[in-house]
Amino acid sequence: MMRRLHTLLVKTIFVFSNQKSVFKQSFFPSRNLRFTALSDAIEPVKSRLFMQMFCQYGRKNVYSLLRQFVMVLASLSLMTACGFHLRGVTEFPFEAIYVNGSETTPLGLALRRNLKAQQHTKLTSEASADVILDILSERPEKVVLSLTVQGFVRESALNSFLTYQVRSRDGGIVVPPTTIVVHRVITYNENVVLSKEVEEAALFKDMQADLVQQIIRRLSMLKIG
Repeated sequence: MMRRLHTLLVKTIFVFSNQKSVFKQSFFPSRNLRFTALSDAIEPVKSRLFMQMFCQYGRKNVYSLLRQFVMVLASLSLMTACGFHLRGVTEFPFEAIYVNGSETTPLGLALRRNLKAQQHTKLTSEASADVILDILSERPEKVVLSLTVQGFVRESALNSFLTYQVRSRDGGIVVPPTTIVVHRVITYNENVVLSKEVEEAALFKDMQADLVQQIIRRLSMLKIG
């Protein structure tokens, strides 16, 4: 039923846009007169379509759909205003890369999956790679920041460290050993221990994804040659 409601709403927008394009071709000396004529032409069509929607699906369903539509438009406007763009394919200054180290860790597996998903760069062996990414070390860390008066942990800092370097095919150092650190802060409540453990695991996973994206961005900005 929601699919059919969406279809009717799209038809409504299509009719509005067609009527608008027709009346844009007309010229009226007064701007107010032009908008009045456009409104008069659209009103019968708008009333007929909305009456059809109300009769077929009921007022609550139609209003619910319209609210969802307005919320989606508002969200898209806000994302566009703040410079949001969908993530596209990353362009690298090399065609083949080899990742050395962290073969079985979650971060290493996630990094390899990301590189394999790239369209113009392939993950290959060390012998045929243009660059070699060495994962020298990765380490999670948890540091207590504050305690309650009863001695329970109130707040902790979660840190993830990743040290890497990049070498060229001939063995030259393109990027010397560099450490990336990401931080998150988590608060604790002794009454909901299990949910906080789940939240902590989710934060570490989010930090891992953050590290992978930082590595990908840095690889895309390499200067080779």
